[in-house]
Amino acid sequence: MYPVLSVICYNPDLVEVFTTLLSSSTDQDKPNVTVTYDTTFNLGNFYVSVLLFRETEFDPYPIVPLAFLLHERKLQSTHDEFFSHIRKLCPQLDNAVNVVI
Repeated sequence: MYPVLSVICYNPDLVEVFTTLLSSSTDQDKPNVTVTYDTTFNLGNFYVSVLLFRETEFDPYPIVPLAFLLHERKLQSTHDEFFSHIRKLCPQLDNAVNVVI
């Protein structure tokens, strides 16, 4: 595909759950939310990157996939595009004080 194929997949309900866990400087009583991003799967001619978060509303805190990126090359620009999309989905990330990446 020209120039680079990338597909972003997510469940809007999980995005909503994630954003409710984020706290701003005026709401600091929520626990830290750990976010992890990794490109570990090479499935033939493409890669799968996954963005995970720790769901702090349940005990024990399960790790839940927030979004997936299917991409054909491991380019910085591809990952930048993915995180730009995540910031649009979760604008609360810009002001969140309880997120650890």
